[in-house]
Amino acid sequence: MGRPWMSGDPTDDKERAKRLELLADRARRFREELGRRLEGAQREVAEIAEAPLGGLGVAAATVELIEASDPLLAGEKRFPHQREHAEAQHHPTASETKLDPEAEATARRGPVRGSSCNPGSSASPGCSGSVQICIDSAQLAAEFAEMVRTRQHLALKVLLSEETFLVPCCAARDGVLVFSHMSWHPLRSLRSARLQLLAAHSSDCVQTMKEPFASHLVVLATAELPQQVLQSLAHARLELPLQASSGPHESPRFVGSISVSLALSSEEVRAPPMDGALEPSGVHLKVWLEDLCLRLASLNGVFVVLKLGPEQEMVVHVSQNDQRAEGGDLVGRLGFMAVAEHTAWSFDLARKILMAGPNPEKLFFQVWSGQELLGLAGLEVPPLDEDAMNELAERGRPCVELLAVELPVQATSNGETIGSLRTKILAEFTSQRRVHSTVAAVAKEAEIPEEHRQAPGELAAQGCIELSAPLSDREVATWFRHFFAHHLAESLHISPDRIRVIRLDGRTLVFEIAPGPRHEAPAKDALAELGRQLAVREGPVWHTDLAKLLAEPMDAEGPRSERPPTDSGERERGFSQRGTGPGWGPRAAAVRAERTELMGNLQQRLFEVVHASGVEVSKAFTVLDTNRDGLVEITDMVALLSHLGLPLPEDLLHLAGHLSKDEGCQVDLLEFCRHFAVWQSARPPPALAPAPAPPPSAWEALLLPQGARAERCLLLPTYFLYALLDPEATGRVSPETWLCVAQRCLGFGADAAAATYGFCDQHGIGALTYRDFRRYVHRVDELRAQRLPPEACLPIYVFRQDVRATLELADTTVTGPTEPVNRLAAVAASLQRRGRELDHEVNVSGLEELLSDLRLSPQLAAHMLEWQESIAAAVWASRGKSAQPSLTYRGFLSLLRRAHALVQSHLDGLLRACLVAGADLQVVLSFALVRPNQALSAEELAGSLAAAGVDLASVDPQDVLLALDPHCCKQIYAPDLIQSFETFRAKFGSMLSSIAGQLGRRGLSPDQLFPAAVLSQRGG
Repeated sequence: MGRPWMSGDPTDDKERAKRLELLADRARRFREELGRRLEGAQREVAEIAEAPLGGLGVAAATVELIEASDPLLAGEKRFPHQREHAEAQHHPTASETKLDPEAEATARRGPVRGSSCNPGSSASPGCSGSVQICIDSAQLAAEFAEMVRTRQHLALKVLLSEETFLVPCCAARDGVLVFSHMSWHPLRSLRSARLQLLAAHSSDCVQTMKEPFASHLVVLATAELPQQVLQSLAHARLELPLQASSGPHESPRFVGSISVSLALSSEEVRAPPMDGALEPSGVHLKVWLEDLCLRLASLNGVFVVLKLGPEQEMVVHVSQNDQRAEGGDLVGRLGFMAVAEHTAWSFDLARKILMAGPNPEKLFFQVWSGQELLGLAGLEVPPLDEDAMNELAERGRPCVELLAVELPVQATSNGETIGSLRTKILAEFTSQRRVHSTVAAVAKEAEIPEEHRQAPGELAAQGCIELSAPLSDREVATWFRHFFAHHLAESLHISPDRIRVIRLDGRTLVFEIAPGPRHEAPAKDALAELGRQLAVREGPVWHTDLAKLLAEPMDAEGPRSERPPTDSGERERGFSQRGTGPGWGPRAAAVRAERTELMGNLQQRLFEVVHASGVEVSKAFTVLDTNRDGLVEITDMVALLSHLGLPLPEDLLHLAGHLSKDEGCQVDLLEFCRHFAVWQSARPPPALAPAPAPPPSAWEALLLPQGARAERCLLLPTYFLYALLDPEATGRVSPETWLCVAQRCLGFGADAAAATYGFCDQHGIGALTYRDFRRYVHRVDELRAQRLPPEACLPIYVFRQDVRATLELADTTVTGPTEPVNRLAAVAASLQRRGRELDHEVNVSGLEELLSDLRLSPQLAAHMLEWQESIAAAVWASRGKSAQPSLTYRGFLSLLRRAHALVQSHLDGLLRACLVAGADLQVVLSFALVRPNQALSAEELAGSLAAAGVDLASVDPQDVLLALDPHCCKQIYAPDLIQSFETFRAKFGSMLSSIAGQLGRRGLSPDQLFPAAVLSQRGG
């Protein structure tokens, strides 16, 4: 669609010149369109494809007649080779910008009359005028076109400096994507221009721009307008190189080109509303948690954790007062509303078109009971439909409900459903949120009674408390935060929401008391009251459940070094003073500090004596408390220990004698017992003498290797050992091979070797499979773990993880998150730097240098080569061959490749569960595919699969991480898992289809298959 005709007198020469100029401009664009490559014209225009040469000839003649009638173009030099010139520049990897020769001639003549902006100047913000952007088509390379062909929903996202719009793909044929888009834009919007080719993973995405385009968009490729075109803008036809989307460690690669035409106008042209011209408006995500239903005896201590963003985690506790029974379940009230900090959707307000979102794509809910994770629930955030966008656009409508659902809560232990979570998903428009936030705050403040309003000018107060034992960040963020605020507020008679935990430094908990209403104590007074309660054992805080977690009083008025020591400071070590004591002068303060230090040293020595004797503190010293006031004289404690015959050092007796001169020096028994327990728990565990080894059991005598060297053999992982046993990768090891290896490498006798083979081949198939071999080695690991302490088993785990990382040296078909690397070439290059080749024989020093150069553990070289030689010699001996070929570096990589294939078979349990559940991992993991690194954690994988109905009860998480996380990064690359699942489904899906077809032809159901087979066997 061209620029609309301007109004005016047709007889006016100036007006006629402008009209003719517009007509000539349209004729040039038409001619350029028809002069493109014949292949592109055939794919885009079906009518011309039937008679291409005739159609182009007629069109060219029409263009010549139109140009001849234009007086502005009379006598202008023609370029007969213009079509060939356009043909040459239309190349998938072209990077240079070609300008129209006629546009260059127009630029040389100078600006058109009436122009307010020089087309040859840069598009500055103050420059008026318009630019017409025509996006014709995209030519893709063959390999990239094959990948894009599987995408059903494609679009081109154009990002200008002042606006963004989407262009849907009209057709896709033989590597050509047709867009046929034209729109007018302000000239200043071309300060920057970038085009992104987008695709949608979900099959439910619609193709029209009137509705949400996609819930999950992926950037396939990107093209940018060259800076020289932006700085010296003119009429141009561009072939922009299209580069595949790359990660931080990938090099860009060209995958095609996009045909874009730019045409200038000296005046502002307002284009009519189009689906492509979009203006984003942000919408926030709101989650309403209504209630939680669980099959538990009690809901006390149960809470739900919801993560709304990278740094926004919400913790919602079940109300203790609003619980009811429904059938055999308990229902607890949550009643909590959470709003995401960042926008979740972006849509065009005028045309009601969804541009982005939702983000996050899925929500995961964790149900905890204290420190135990009970279950998980997942929910996919819906996209905004047209009705929701219409309601959000209405003025005065704060939010819209999108979804109300009751989510099943699945247990983390066995995957069974243990309850449900009732929740609602709402959307809130950003502008409504800004407008109503101030009004709502004022209205809420007006509704609060005068005595409950916050006191003006009050500031928050911070303090710290020493805990008896350190807590993890997870515990602080979940159960302890609510626990601490509830009990501390109860003792201080303030609101729990005023108390906020700031951080935890070791055992020091730093918290803050915020300003509160007028009828409650100010923050500074509440903090001072807490200090007084901590200094006195009868304080209310010591009668709450929080007391068992406290070890030291709080620093209520600043650091201890900055305030004078008091009697309460003596309480910090469990002691108190009775009587008036000295005064408050400088000398008195020095005396109190010296006495406090002496009593602290005495307490430390008493702890050591009591711990060494094994005396129970509470029973030993209670007999001294004759008046039952909880206080005992320090001299009586020392006398009791001496009476029990415990050795008391001279320095301890000297300290006790020095302190006994002070009248009324006593010990608080409860404080002493509590501090003794803390001191005892902080002591390093004593070095235990090695216990005598128990006599070997029957299983150990049968299965464990005989001798220290033989035991080292089975420290290697099972996949590496089985790759040595099966050099041809047949999946079967003959009994003769196993018997020879068991006798020569594991130290078994003939009978023990035969017994171990019988343990492995329990089904009598006549061969040792990898699954049976894994079961045998797993049993050996269990028997070894019973004899060794846990700290001795850790190096074995680390050693096997290093071997697993070494397998990544082998070339595999599955690529990682970075650009695929020729690993064989990398190994060859590393060897060449050391003066070696792939066909050279492997030795320990050479392999150590290779592993060190590739940042792997060089200590593995000696172990792997030692057992490769021993097992290979045994395998060849079982086949009647005495000499074995020498192992080269190429052969070593082949060994690693076989071991890697065995590792990938550990995924069969997970892939089998997904196949049985009918899950589509492309859809289930779509939230990870849109991330820059396309990775997810093991918890996210388990939650998303459980939400998709996959039974994970028989899946070992360690097997999944072993196959998909070789470097222990706690990240799983989603495309690797999807590709493994597609290969698994292609392998076994056809088999299942064949079985189903045979059953259908025989008129049998799956339940009748095995009974029919049994009857047939009995009849035969």
